[in-house]
Amino acid sequence: MTLIGATPPAPTAGAHLGVKVRQRVLMIREAGFVGDVGVLDVCAGAGHVWRAVRQELALARYVAFDRKPRNQFTLKGEAAAVLATIDLAPFNVIDIDVYGEPWEPLLVALPRLTRQTVILFTHGHMSWQFNPSHALRRAVGLPVEWFIPTPNADVAFYCGQLALASIWQHVEILNARRASWVNVSYWALRVRPWSQARRRRARRPAASSPGAALSPSPAPPVDAPGDTASVSDARD
Repeated sequence: MTLIGATPPAPTAGAHLGVKVRQRVLMIREAGFVGDVGVLDVCAGAGHVWRAVRQELALARYVAFDRKPRNQFTLKGEAAAVLATIDLAPFNVIDIDVYGEPWEPLLVALPRLTRQTVILFTHGHMSWQFNPSHALRRAVGLPVEWFIPTPNADVAFYCGQLALASIWQHVEILNARRASWVNVSYWALRVRPWSQARRRRARRPAASSPGAALSPSPAPPVDAPGDTASVSDARD
């Protein structure tokens, strides 16, 4: 990920660990995945989050990647490259707990999903990030060559909202949760591919009367509120 304008501070280990664990456990239970939880963790760090989740839930499969592995159980790989190449079919939970912008790996993963999946991602919106990254610019159609005067955190925030809204182009959002602080948001989405959603709707029985035609349920809002607080750290 290429940032324009400044170098980010070092990640803070264990930031909001309890919130992340609670969010994952809740979404997995709500999705009905208990007993068959397959996790692909592409920003594993030291593994604190899923080690804590294992205290509450059994994992059938857990595969961890990180750009700088910290133990022998974590494979080396960049998040976007991993999500572009690995077979996602065995996994119903994908964790993109990045430090900074999640958009490149997230938007790589979404079109490749083949089943209902819980997607977890972290969006760090730090004061030092004056401009959107090259990856975010490409995601929202903003030319990389365009000059944006700095500091201009509003542009990066607005582009991030466009990237968030673009999720609907790839998947149906069945449930959404967010926990936000001053400089970071933790998102949890339960999604399914549009192709799967259409097949399920095609199998619905015909309406019993002309005036009772079945129609898709209204989609839940993406921006589902979560815990809020004010802190200064950001990343596990």
